[in-house]
Amino acid sequence: SSLKNLGLLYYAQGRYHEAEPLYVQALDIAERKLGSNHPNTVTYRNNLERLRDDLSQRSVYIALIGLVRYKFLGFRKQRRRKRQDGRGKK
Repeated sequence: SSLKNLGLLYYAQGRYHEAEPLYVQALDIAERKLGSNHPNTVTYRNNLERLRDDLSQRSVYIALIGLVRYKFLGFRKQRRRKRQDGRGKK
């Protein structure tokens, strides 16, 4: 289906938030037209689960990166201030 293909394209480009509603729509249509156990429906469901898994992991990574950057940059700013104040001299 066109929805599925566009969703796959967005997914491949890392545009997960744009892909998700397309995956959901494709799954809803497949369930209504083909039934829950049809191979295409199962594939759509798996695609959606994989996408949501990736979104969840991506959110965790982004949060961790933000924390590391904050800690690292905060530490660097603190060192820079000490040097400027003359407290960091040996």
